[in-house]
Amino acid sequence: MSDRARTSPYLVLGVEFGSSVKQATRAFAKRQRELAALDLPIGAEDLTWALSQFKRPDLRSDLSFLRAPVGSSGDVEVPEGSLFRPGPIRLPRTTEPMDDNRRTELECLRLREVIAAFFDSAQLTHTALYEPSSPEGE
Repeated sequence: MSDRARTSPYLVLGVEFGSSVKQATRAFAKRQRELAALDLPIGAEDLTWALSQFKRPDLRSDLSFLRAPVGSSGDVEVPEGSLFRPGPIRLPRTTEPMDDNRRTELECLRLREVIAAFFDSAQLTHTALYEPSSPEGE
């Protein structure tokens, strides 16, 4: 684990936010046993560091690390229209609708640009393939 300044001791030990020192000690022992069996990206010193953080009186008010719910499965239903899932906002139209003549005119301009780009590319390819290059040294 490289960035301890932003790592949550709750996540390292796998306990809920606000857990007591007693719960953290139990989780520490459990993770210590799991350390050898599981391929975890943490080591024994990380677990020791996390447990020591629970002895700090200001741990609950420390906002320097990221928090995430440990016990949730991740499939929490957020109601539509709530703060974290606002509904769509339809913006008022600021331009006039395009008529068929204007749409056709724009499509013709687009096709002219595509054709011109194609022929420019073909001309470059033709020049590179068929025009003799001067011998080196002349």
